[in-house]
Amino acid sequence: MFPKTNSVQNPDFPPIQVKVEGTHLAGSRIADRKFAGKGLYFLPEVRNRVKGKFFSGWRLSKPRFLTYTSEGVISTQKRSIILQTKKLQVIDGETLMDTRLEPTRFVVEQLLPQGLSLLGGAPKIGKSWLTLDLCVRVAKGEQLWEFPTRQGTVLYLCLEDKWQRIQERLNDITDEVPPTIFFAVSAGTIADGLIAQIEAFVKDRPGTVLVAIDTFQMVRQNSDTNYANDYQDILLLKRLADRLGICLLLVHHLRKMFDADPLNRLSGSTGISGAADMVMILDKSKRGEQNATLTCTGRDIKERQLEISLSENHVWQLIADSVTQPALLLDPFVNQFAEFMRTLERYEGGNTELTDLFNLDLPNPLTAKALKQKMNKHRFDLEVQGIRFESTRSNGTRILRVWLSDASDANDASFATGGCSKICDPCVPCDPVSPPAARSPLLACVRPECRFHAPLRGCAR
Repeated sequence: MFPKTNSVQNPDFPPIQVKVEGTHLAGSRIADRKFAGKGLYFLPEVRNRVKGKFFSGWRLSKPRFLTYTSEGVISTQKRSIILQTKKLQVIDGETLMDTRLEPTRFVVEQLLPQGLSLLGGAPKIGKSWLTLDLCVRVAKGEQLWEFPTRQGTVLYLCLEDKWQRIQERLNDITDEVPPTIFFAVSAGTIADGLIAQIEAFVKDRPGTVLVAIDTFQMVRQNSDTNYANDYQDILLLKRLADRLGICLLLVHHLRKMFDADPLNRLSGSTGISGAADMVMILDKSKRGEQNATLTCTGRDIKERQLEISLSENHVWQLIADSVTQPALLLDPFVNQFAEFMRTLERYEGGNTELTDLFNLDLPNPLTAKALKQKMNKHRFDLEVQGIRFESTRSNGTRILRVWLSDASDANDASFATGGCSKICDPCVPCDPVSPPAARSPLLACVRPECRFHAPLRGCAR
């Protein structure tokens, strides 16, 4: 309920009274026209607030007068509604640079900062196991992998679980649970008391540093997941985290459709990742595998990828960190294609046939066009991995050659520049000079050690 007040007089902007005919005040087109005639506009969001707070279902039985002032006060004979416009709070650059500001505080050093964070992953991939382990370690003050934690009180809202499952999981991951971690299996939504519940918890336990909500979908106030609703839901929780000085971690699902950018795989619009301070995406190349990649990005941390593995007691173990091993930040395609070529050793033929072979072990197959585009885009990364390729035409047909490169092997240069130039038995020397039409398909080298070993094809140079 807005407080009752009198209109504020301003000599530079005297109050304007507008007569509103007998109709609903909220949503009145008459009121809009009256205000517009005076150079003022009754904004839709103002109408909604008026309707929701005071005038829902109330019809003015006779004409009333509204008073609008520069201070943003609209008054009636019955009620007064404060619609105050705040001035921008600005600071000049020199003052900002000389101001002593506290650095960003972390719950998990270099990984989980104060503010709003997201942990996204496919269903049943291990998000809840990771979240539970994180909460227990923060409550105990133990390191998460190689990252120190800030010890404090933790609240974990397990909104998809029951008490028995939480107990069983705790028994799996630890033999000692501190009294500073608290659990709940039900809570209000953002529109129905969740924010007040978290505020009350933190007020009763000032040492709270982390609140985890598993899952975000269980507390959302909007079922329509468009950008505006997504952003508004996240923004309300972010402001709560900033106001309380805690880390608020939301566990969320990924969409089924694959995307090269991990952030685009979060279920919903980009408003979710856009409003968050930090996002982690847990992903596996194949369901059932023990290894996974945890992609971490945010406003206050270095972008990194962590290779982790789920142990038998359901604890995620760190295998590698891209900060210390930068190669992990490469597009997964580079490593996948390098492994593929180490098995194949060499290829000479059409792009479509190569794509079919490469797709055999991929969960998300590529088109022939997409494969060639990725090869071109990551050419230098592939060369670092020892993979080289070139594309030529022969008899009107485009031929793609891919081979393993070895700096100590002189044949690499021969392969890239025009043939092995040696006589193989039973075949003839490769002739890179002759035009394609003069080369016979019978000139096929059948010796495995020759890089132009291609029965039924002949020398494709």
